[in-house]
Amino acid sequence: IYTTRLYVKLNIVNTQVGDENMSMKTTLDEVHQLVEKMGEMYPRLAGPFMVFLRRVEEKGALDTKTKELISVALSVAAKCKWCIAFHTKNALDAGATKDEIMEACYVAILMTGGPAFMYTQFVLKAIEEFTKAEEVKVTEPSTK
Repeated sequence: IYTTRLYVKLNIVNTQVGDENMSMKTTLDEVHQLVEKMGEMYPRLAGPFMVFLRRVEEKGALDTKTKELISVALSVAAKCKWCIAFHTKNALDAGATKDEIMEACYVAILMTGGPAFMYTQFVLKAIEEFTKAEEVKVTEPSTK
């Protein structure tokens, strides 16, 4: 009941995870919308969480790319489409290749089985969408 009210109050589209028509870019936008709304509604709680998130994700004993690959694998294992969109984009931005990302997914599959295997479809979709976006940025003529 609480989750349903939260989605209505935040005006976030409550899509089914299997919705193949939903873009991973749209899914990533939902992540950003939720973070923004929670920050506005509950700054005392969301603020420290976001600080924690940034601290954990910054370079330390593990580099950012490795941490994002781990996060992609955990997102697949947790079956979280929004996490998959967020961490796949971050992994690509950190320099991870498609093969590195997919190998991380197979570690999740090893540990959690068939359901994780099915969630790799969202990783592949995210890689395709986010790398196409980067290709468009690179090929656009300069306006200078």
